[in-house]
Amino acid sequence: MKKVLIFTPRVSGQRAHYYNSLAKLCDLTVLSELDTPMDTLFDYNVVRKDFQHVVMDGIKFRINSYEALCLNYKKYFKNKIYDCIIIEQVFTPTAFLIMRYLKRNHITFLASADGGIVNHNENIIKFLIKKSFISLPDFWLTSGKGGQTYLNSYGIKNDKIFKFIFSPYCEGDLPVCMIDNIEKNYLRSKLGIREKIVIFTAGQPIYRKGHDILLNVISKLDCDVGVYFAGGGPNSICRKILSSLNKKTSSNIHFVGLLDKEKLKEYYSVSDIFVFPSRYDIWGYPIQEAMAFGLPIISSNASNSAIELIVNGENGYLFENENVTDLKQKLKLLLKDDNLREKIRINNFKKSKLYTSENMAKSIYEIITEMENI
Repeated sequence: MKKVLIFTPRVSGQRAHYYNSLAKLCDLTVLSELDTPMDTLFDYNVVRKDFQHVVMDGIKFRINSYEALCLNYKKYFKNKIYDCIIIEQVFTPTAFLIMRYLKRNHITFLASADGGIVNHNENIIKFLIKKSFISLPDFWLTSGKGGQTYLNSYGIKNDKIFKFIFSPYCEGDLPVCMIDNIEKNYLRSKLGIREKIVIFTAGQPIYRKGHDILLNVISKLDCDVGVYFAGGGPNSICRKILSSLNKKTSSNIHFVGLLDKEKLKEYYSVSDIFVFPSRYDIWGYPIQEAMAFGLPIISSNASNSAIELIVNGENGYLFENENVTDLKQKLKLLLKDDNLREKIRINNFKKSKLYTSENMAKSIYEIITEMENI
């Protein structure tokens, strides 16, 4: 059985599901920086660990940070006992020290990037610092087109990049089946939803998430549509837009606040369309959540998960980032065509089954095996 080492700053609950799945395929050790209080607050401690987890000694040098300076890193690598080494989240001081050590000692290793956003206006100093990190690994793993473009911008060639299936969700997190109209109507009544068609979006009420873009579109629609925002109340830009709307339109707009896991599932279940108007997202988990519930998705083309997962007309639509007119046109396509929504609904539900932490582990292991022939 292959011996694999993954270095990561911390182990989250979601990541632990993937590590457990990978541990069924290889002898897996996960090496992390200092434990943090956050690990005790979420589901990490209740996830059974099928992998060996080693926490490095070190100094935590910034309050409320997962970063630590771990100077005893050499002892974990000097015996060269691992068939494969993967560095996750390369932008930490400890990761940089480890990568330099591996490079100097001619130990082949990979790095992993879930995604990335190209900054065309990046300061030259920041660019060169990032490039010094990114150029160290022998090979890169990335979740798709967005991550590949990001790595290309720092000089990494495509033959050094391997694509893997990325998902923060295990099979047990996904719905077993789509609900029927009887259950949907029951849940809508329970949630106090009265509109004929429900548009749903989820994300923090910050400028980057683009809630104002969606609000500007809704004000131009003339059908019985309810729009539900999960994640918090309206920000200042959204409040200004809301104050300019007529009473009929504004009464169909609802900010439902932060939702717990079960309540969030209910809103996904009763919705007809999911809109993700984010101005930029390194990945964008809500896209995959919406897919799992069979929702037709309309997303900006500034979210890496949308770029990777959405095929226009097949399981949703991409609109030009911040283009209100384009978003309006894509929304109208779905609002006026019940059959199209149903076709996309089925396609997305099926497609979501491919994107699980179990399949993520399989795709990573296939790459590890493939590396033997390079």
